[in-house]
Amino acid sequence: MNELVLKNGGKLTYRRLDDRDQYKLKRFQKEMAKYAHGFFTPHSSDDETINKVISRSMSDKDRVYIAFNREGVVVAYFFLWWYSSEFPVLGLGITPKYQGQGLGRQLIDILIEDARGNNCRAIELTTVLNNYRAFSLYQKLGFLYLGKVENLVGDGSVVEESHMYFPIEPEVKIPQRNHVTPFS
Repeated sequence: MNELVLKNGGKLTYRRLDDRDQYKLKRFQKEMAKYAHGFFTPHSSDDETINKVISRSMSDKDRVYIAFNREGVVVAYFFLWWYSSEFPVLGLGITPKYQGQGLGRQLIDILIEDARGNNCRAIELTTVLNNYRAFSLYQKLGFLYLGKVENLVGDGSVVEESHMYFPIEPEVKIPQRNHVTPFS
């Protein structure tokens, strides 16, 4: 496992998602739903979908990680969907207790390095329009705003979100596409 150091000196570990993690991921999503509904709902948390997430991670179709505190509780879930494509999609959810500690920046850096190492041309993401904190962080890290898009989220609803991308290849053009999960 790899280590992450927070601004307050606390330490977390992270690793790739694997077949031991169904319960942990479901528990994380249930916890996030209490306060982050509408901000981070990447997919449903039923057994079938969670098993697909794990399967795609283990087969490297997606690059999916979880970060743990000392007690082994998942405090962050972060990923690149369609990892083998030129334009993977970044997702990131952090429990409130660990927000504002420099964790988001570290997790995004991990995903950017993964994408670079896999010869991706750019990374895309969407974020809800009123998630100003995330939008600001993405801009600070070099993500560029493309405009508004309709996005199918994990609960099956369609929401308008900000579409952003991080150019790995200079002058890259992002293709138009539908914004759906790999599990739809």
